[in-house]
Amino acid sequence: VLMILVTSLYTGAKFPHYLSTFYILFYTIVSYIVMMVSRNKWARLALITVVMGAFMFLQAPNYRFLYENPSRQIARAKNVADVIAKNTDSSSYRITALPEQYASYSYRYMLIAYYQSPIDSENKHERGDELFVVCEQECDPRSSPLWDIAFFSPEKTAGIYHADGATVYKLTR
Repeated sequence: VLMILVTSLYTGAKFPHYLSTFYILFYTIVSYIVMMVSRNKWARLALITVVMGAFMFLQAPNYRFLYENPSRQIARAKNVADVIAKNTDSSSYRITALPEQYASYSYRYMLIAYYQSPIDSENKHERGDELFVVCEQECDPRSSPLWDIAFFSPEKTAGIYHADGATVYKLTR
């Protein structure tokens, strides 16, 4: 009751992992009910099997990893970083991504870990010689109002590359 009360009074966003303690509560309540309903060992085992089977059957649609292809986020970021590293002509380059809500951090990490580091996105003084824009959807980076692109002030698109479902634009001045 206390867990339900605290959760209902919390006004912020309720993410599924906030409610993970309720799973333990569910099993505790079901165990208590099973113990109260039947004193017979075999009846208890059958009841537990039915309850667990029903629970797993009802929860299976929520576990997308059982029936969907994985997103391969790490391999995807590495493939995009490979394309950027192979096509850069300068040691002074920047990287950004569109849509910006996902940003370029996964690609930036792979470039730092395996290749030469791009200019830090927080560096507001060095524009660099090249800007790589990773588009995960259809986009036109030259007309984007994103600060990283406006700060770089590109003059031409030096290359367009495709990597694992993303389009990488190489912009230069």
